[in-house]
Amino acid sequence: MGNLSSLQELYVSSNQLSGPIPREIGRLHKLIHLQLYFNQLSGPLPIEVNQLQNLQTLLVFTNRLSGFIPPELGTMRSLTSLYLGDNFFTGGLPHTFGNLTNLEYFEVRPNLLRGPVPRSLGKLKSLIYIDISKNRFSGVLPAEFANCTTLQWFKASNNTIFQRTNFQVFYLQNLLIVLHCSGSKPQITL
Repeated sequence: MGNLSSLQELYVSSNQLSGPIPREIGRLHKLIHLQLYFNQLSGPLPIEVNQLQNLQTLLVFTNRLSGFIPPELGTMRSLTSLYLGDNFFTGGLPHTFGNLTNLEYFEVRPNLLRGPVPRSLGKLKSLIYIDISKNRFSGVLPAEFANCTTLQWFKASNNTIFQRTNFQVFYLQNLLIVLHCSGSKPQITL
């Protein structure tokens, strides 16, 4: 696969593929779209994926991928869609994701992710949709989300995230759904 140096699009979703994603995929430098969803791929997401600097869509949801989400993905500034949901990723969201300034669609629901929601996500000024629900995120939702002025959908249910009483995200004019957080702290419901 690593020899397909002119390949720009790879769509192999819904094919019952199993085993790890080959590291050689990082040699497909012209790749723009990579869709591997609805398979049975397992193991970690290879760090070599970050070598795909032209990649705009990375869709690996509904597989059996595990381990930490590589922080190196934060160097992929061409990404507009990143769907990592319905896997077994652990650890936290990398702070480097704040560098994905062209990112419009981001989903990690559901996984086994934990810890605080990184403040750096507030730098994603092109973000339209984010779904971090059905994980184990905790703490205060960063006020920096108020900087995401294009945000229309934000889902964070089934976490233990709570709000600040004067949380500024309510002032985003385009926002359709904010969040419904479960846990012992106050919940926001629209």
